[in-house]
Amino acid sequence: MTMTRWIILKVVTTISLLLGSNAYALTAMSFSRAKDNALQQITSLVLAPVQFVLPTEEDGDGDNENSQMVMDVIESSSIESALQTLERDVLLLDSVADDQRNQLSLWEFLCLGLAVTTAAAAPIMFPDSPRLVEVVAPATAAFSASIGIGAEYTGKVAVANGKEVAAAAIICAAESEGWLARAERIKAITPLCVGIAATSAAFAIVFPQLTVLPLELYLLSPLVAVLSAAVASLATTECSNMARTAMSVGNRRFAKSGTVGRTWLSVSEQIDRTSNSLIDRWK
Repeated sequence: MTMTRWIILKVVTTISLLLGSNAYALTAMSFSRAKDNALQQITSLVLAPVQFVLPTEEDGDGDNENSQMVMDVIESSSIESALQTLERDVLLLDSVADDQRNQLSLWEFLCLGLAVTTAAAAPIMFPDSPRLVEVVAPATAAFSASIGIGAEYTGKVAVANGKEVAAAAIICAAESEGWLARAERIKAITPLCVGIAATSAAFAIVFPQLTVLPLELYLLSPLVAVLSAAVASLATTECSNMARTAMSVGNRRFAKSGTVGRTWLSVSEQIDRTSNSLIDRWK
């Protein structure tokens, strides 16, 4: 009765494993096809050829439509470069995921092969010790499981490092967003300066027509316009500097040692070194 129950349990376990592996394979294939279809649709939508509309005598808006088409082409060039970068990154991830190299090291392969060989040859090597043979098979199975657990530990460490790098990237993005907010706050004064300069120019045209005003008032409007233009120029320069600082935050944090110096470490390299030092502490 016990043997029958054990056989039924093994059959049910095998069927469950087969169904799970088939479901995982079907899910992976569906995800891959959906991703390829989405990329193809986005690329075909953005990179569709633009047909220019020539102006005719009946349609007087031909020039406006052509100018709009030209602006669309200029904008699509930047979108095209962004899509090419995105597609290159996705292909890089696919090449890493579809890597057909052996995922087991030579040492792990030899240990697993030795465990299987020992479990298979135990009844032949120890024919007079049935109790020893009964212990060898579970011991080799536990040894094989320990190798798998070690690989799982390595994978979880890599996942934790990736999460820490992602958190550092989010922090870097938030800091860049803060610099951009400062730049936008400084840029907000530019329309005000433009309005003041335009108003001063209008008064500079009107004041000479009024002969009853003192001579000093004639010079007031051009002076205000020049001061407004100077303030707008300073605001533009400061805004450009802050935007450049926001752009350099990510480049500085994630720059490799080859582009800066031998002693320079990027955020990801610092995280890897810290993780390795913590792992070495437990060894």
